[in-house]
Amino acid sequence: MSQRIRAHLRSNVVGYIAIFLFAMGGTAFAIDGPLPGQNQVGSADIINGEVQQPDIGSQAVGTDAIKNNQVTHSDLAADAVRSGEIANGQVGNVDLADGSVNSAKVLDNSLTIDDLGTQSVGSDELTGTGFGNNGFNGDEEIIDGSILGFDIANDTLGGNHIADGTLSGGDIADGSLSQADIGDSVTAGANHDLSVVTVAGGGTDVVSAGITTEASSTLIVNSVAELEGADADERAQCFIKLDGSTISLGYESTFDDIGTTNAATLAANGFATSVAAGPHTVTMQCFSISGTIVKDDAGINVISVP
Repeated sequence: MSQRIRAHLRSNVVGYIAIFLFAMGGTAFAIDGPLPGQNQVGSADIINGEVQQPDIGSQAVGTDAIKNNQVTHSDLAADAVRSGEIANGQVGNVDLADGSVNSAKVLDNSLTIDDLGTQSVGSDELTGTGFGNNGFNGDEEIIDGSILGFDIANDTLGGNHIADGTLSGGDIADGSLSQADIGDSVTAGANHDLSVVTVAGGGTDVVSAGITTEASSTLIVNSVAELEGADADERAQCFIKLDGSTISLGYESTFDDIGTTNAATLAANGFATSVAAGPHTVTMQCFSISGTIVKDDAGINVISVP
């Protein structure tokens, strides 16, 4: 076949095919683009909406083929999004369902005061539920034995917070307890008597104080008397009395017998429990056991503790 015939066939092959199809009674379509084997199907050759899933190869669609903001929730399979698909720091409060974060999701020792809300360590957080305002309910959220002195605000504990009969001397710092700490329910009485009176053998009240208790109380009393005598071998004894009844041991003293005026200082202490509410008189009463004795000075203090 000559060169000229081969060139003519190559340049007119599409036309001959069309003539052949027309002669056969069919319809001829021309495909735009390059010759076969050279990516000849373009967008204009595809009917809109006709490319189906089987027509697309595995891993064939890349991010450039997806229109921005067009992937929706329904396009994602269940459990399809993992931590690696979420940009760091992009999950916000609105992305979390109510009640979805529990203790297991919180890093140990990572919460601070700013995470707990306003006044999260104050008294408002001891009622209610959860953290923040009104954040604690009862003692379920507090580890037993974990509240220390610095966790408790000054002047917040009252007598009703202390179990009856649990305080001892070791619980009260030296010099730290004042009338303001004791409260109005604790009352006190005191008297200082400077008069000079003769102490009779049958007993003489050398000083007394009045006190009114607001409830059934324990009374604690201490007293002291300065006694003088002009005889040899004077002896005296003193007691504490509450409303005329003795509430202490008898305290005895021997005078110093120095010079013409002998002197003795005698202290007496006592207490009474379950003293009824109301007014009471507490007295220091002294007796002359031997010799002539006068009281020069005396004082008494009494405190009631509910």
